[in-house]
Amino acid sequence: METSKNFFDLDPAKPSEAIERIKAKLTELGLDDFKCTFDKRLIRGKGARNAGLFHFQGSVSSSLRHKVEQLKQEVSQILKGYEGLTTDFDIQCFHAGEQFPIIEKLIQLSSKEEKSFVCQPGEVVLVDFWTTWCKWCQEPMAHTQEMLEKNEEKWKGKARIVGVSLDDTIEDVEKTVNEKNWHKVEHYYAPGGFESPSASQFGIQCIPCVFLVDKKGIIRFRGNPSDLKLEEEINKLIEEGEDATVTITKTEETKEEETVKQPWISIAEEHEWL
Repeated sequence: METSKNFFDLDPAKPSEAIERIKAKLTELGLDDFKCTFDKRLIRGKGARNAGLFHFQGSVSSSLRHKVEQLKQEVSQILKGYEGLTTDFDIQCFHAGEQFPIIEKLIQLSSKEEKSFVCQPGEVVLVDFWTTWCKWCQEPMAHTQEMLEKNEEKWKGKARIVGVSLDDTIEDVEKTVNEKNWHKVEHYYAPGGFESPSASQFGIQCIPCVFLVDKKGIIRFRGNPSDLKLEEEINKLIEEGEDATVTITKTEETKEEETVKQPWISIAEEHEWL
């Protein structure tokens, strides 16, 4: 008699063959540091039903992004045929010390045209991933507007601040930017939100998330904007010489709770199997 393929028939105390294969694949790809949890959720609606989410969390250098893509394909094949399962990859790419990449397939808010964003040599750049509905994104975005107004002449040709919106629609972004007069910031919209190519490129799962990039295009900080005195750090990078490297200083108190993650269904039960 054929064994049921319903994943919820498996005993959580005895990892299935599928889980063992995933563990082996993580090792094979050199991604042993990744954390994998299995979330069992009860979805209510037209008939309650169980659903399972394999959640992979980790951090890799940009040079290993292809390994993550390979892992996604392999896991998809391993779990193929099981009922009620899905996967989620919270994988951060591009960190301090790495070259900031080109961001493609963005819609420029001012022109409504598809553009690619590129850091220009000799300019300090702050890139802010945000949404209009994120409570914790509003104050940082207002602060960037204030900094640009205050330093308009001083920073001209030396520093830029770019907002990349992960909202559902470009109309939502345009409405908020116009209402709050946040026009000094260079605004772009990433179609697809958290599932957009740009969000996937960087592994954006929590917002606000900023990247502070120096004049050579090197990422000097990635994280919550509340962790830095942004105006001070931007000025330090503007004044940084060719042969000198300034130290980016975090604020004493971080605010890790002041972020918004992708909205998921409430977790009913969690098993850390890997």
